[in-house]
Amino acid sequence: MPSRNSLLAAVLVVFLLIFTAGMPPSDRPAFVPLASVAETLDLEAEFNATTGIVRLTGADTVLLFEIGSREAYLPDGTVVIMKEETTLQDGVLLLPAEGVDLVIRRTAKRPLRWGYEGSRFFTYTGSRPVEAAPRPDGPALRHPGGYEVRTVIIDAGHGGKDPGGIGYNDIYEKEIVLKVALELERELERSMKGVEILMTRKDDRFLSLEERARIANGTDPSKNPIYVSIHANVSFSASTKGYESYYLSLEPVDEEAREVASMENSVLGFEIEDYNDYLQEIINRIVDIEYRRESMRLAGMIQEGIESSVGKKSPNRGVKNAFFYVLKAVKMPSVLVEIGFVTNGEEALRLCEPEYERTVAQGVAEGIVEFAELFKKTEGFTR
Repeated sequence: MPSRNSLLAAVLVVFLLIFTAGMPPSDRPAFVPLASVAETLDLEAEFNATTGIVRLTGADTVLLFEIGSREAYLPDGTVVIMKEETTLQDGVLLLPAEGVDLVIRRTAKRPLRWGYEGSRFFTYTGSRPVEAAPRPDGPALRHPGGYEVRTVIIDAGHGGKDPGGIGYNDIYEKEIVLKVALELERELERSMKGVEILMTRKDDRFLSLEERARIANGTDPSKNPIYVSIHANVSFSASTKGYESYYLSLEPVDEEAREVASMENSVLGFEIEDYNDYLQEIINRIVDIEYRRESMRLAGMIQEGIESSVGKKSPNRGVKNAFFYVLKAVKMPSVLVEIGFVTNGEEALRLCEPEYERTVAQGVAEGIVEFAELFKKTEGFTR
């Protein structure tokens, strides 16, 4: 008669066999072509070259992976940190094994054994590998838009009944930023031949943030559009001056950034009756992460461009992050540029000078052009 220890050992062996039957084998490859995984699991895979984000979409799931990052993003906002990065090698998107496990768990609702041999990715039903049937609609991975920025949207902040900041000698922000935006349009038309330059407003009219976003989002996404919103700053201190660029974040970098966001978001008071309900609804949304990386790059290049253009006439206050509603609503790389302080007497008067307005516009244009050139050269910042 078998001993109690031998019975326990037999039960443990059976348990381990059952438990590991659906688990991945230990000799699996470290990376698998993402397109093969998508094809086998019947997922749509879309690589956005502008953001470096790969979106996997199935019947009831969405997963995001970022090139050069160990992070994976789930629909509920959860971020999964993998041991290896999703990579792009010789034009092939490679998903780490841990990412493959994650995709399988999200689609099959349970772990499955899988393998990759030659160019075939497969899962197992029992001991038999199951391969994908050929897709009638062609490759599983789509690369929309190529690697050229072919649309730039210029947004002159405020306008009409919304004056924006009112500064030294009753100088209105809405008037200064419109003139700089028009100069920027002319500069980009000269330096970016063949690129569509779209203005949200070209005169003194009021546009809601929703209307501005609708104009921007109405552009063809395959043209890799970018969005630049031009503003002028205000401060309780008349000595504060300089220019700065912002990208979207739920959490402002500091209290000063919070105040700037509050000022620029004040246009909501002209648009809706129940501001608090709208504010709460916006904050409850998960911030889109897809365009943050490129927005940070664009903001940095614009800052460098302005610095090289204006020299020591105004200080570079750097790149910052804050929660601007217009940036949240725009689905593309986007930056809000504060070109100077209308509450600083010296700077306000300088901002009214046509020559200086052209100088600032040239600096912003220089940053946009550099972004577009590097974007194309590096195939969407992936190499």
